[in-house]
Order: sequence, then structure tokens, then C-alpha cells
Amino acid sequence: MGKLDCLVWLGLKQGPPGSTIDGVVTWRMLIAEYLGTLLLVFFGTMLAVAPGNVDPISGPFAGGLALACIVQALAHVSGAMVNPAMSLGFFTCRRISFIKLCLFSLAQCAGAISGSALLKAVTPSTNHALHAMGSTTLAPGVTIFHGICIEIMITFLLVFLTVSATDGRRVDVTGSIPLIIGLAIVACSFAALKEPPAKVKWRGREARRIRS
Repeated sequence: MGKLDCLVWLGLKQGPPGSTIDGVVTWRMLIAEYLGTLLLVFFGTMLAVAPGNVDPISGPFAGGLALACIVQALAHVSGAMVNPAMSLGFFTCRRISFIKLCLFSLAQCAGAISGSALLKAVTPSTNHALHAMGSTTLAPGVTIFHGICIEIMITFLLVFLTVSATDGRRVDVTGSIPLIIGLAIVACSFAALKEPPAKVKWRGREARRIRS
């Protein structure tokens, strides 16, 4: 990578015509990432404060379809990454600059915190302890190491699929990309049901996986 490419990759210079690295960051993009992550966490964990027994099938579909809606609504603004892991994947593939990675990650973390706080504020306090407000916990017998490995694998699948499906050089991708990404969340959620109650933090977009 030449000196100019390094500066563009870091976000210190605008890329030349035809460059695949997008280093431009605007307040509109940061607000989109913040809002998208807020909505994802709010709707993705809403079942965690529902009274009574929660159908384990509902969680993955709620998170996946919520993400699909968010990507459809905000992808044209910021890419709707709503997840620091997703932003890191795009940075690694030289699709965004280092500065954009850092600013997006901050906006996504702030959005995730705000989404959870908003959910807590608008729901009865008696329901908050039912499923730990959607926080990720390990199943009996599953060690921290096991949980980390599973989260790494399902997050990798999600990032790998998204980066591949949104590659502008591809002409073979048909159908709805937001729906494909949402279904990937559903697949990862079902795959992890027997391990941790996995939650893929998709673009700040934390997709809740409810464990039976």
C-alpha cells in the first residue's frame, strides 16, 4: 500500500476517483448509525421484558427482521452498519477509513446504550429482571472461552456475508440485501441457541438470540 493509500485508509485524505475507500464522515452519517443501533437494541431486546414465557423462535426473527428494516431505511445514509464489528470488517476490507471506523463505533456504542436505557424507561420495572434486560449470559456448563469462540464465529459469518453481499464489483447478487442480512442474523441466532443466548452485536445492531 503506497503512502497516499495509507493516508486515505486512515481518513487523512480523500481517496482519488475510483477509490474503494470511503473516508467522508458527516453528522448525518453519525446520527444514522446512532439511531439505527438504538432502534436495533430497542426492538431486538424488547422480548426480554415481555411477561411470561418467551418463545425461543420469536427472538431471532424479531432481531433479524428489525435489522432488515433498519438496513433498508439507513443504508443509503451511512451503510447502516450498526455494529462496531461490522465497521471493523468494512475497515479491514478497505471500504471505510480508520477515522470513520472510530467515529462510527462511538456512535454505535452510544446508540446501543440509549436503546437499552429507553427500553428500560418505557417498560414496567417488574419485568426488567425476567430475562436480564436481554443481556448475554452463558448457559450452564458453557465456559467463557466457549462463549467467546461461538460469538466470534457467528459474528464472522454475519460480517463476511454483509461485506460480500454489498461488494460493488459483484453483479450476481439479486433480491433484497437487507433481507439477506436479516436472515443471516436469524440463522446465527438459531445456530447459537444450544450455546450462549447469543446476541450478535450487528452494527451496534445487537441481534438478540434467545436460548431455550
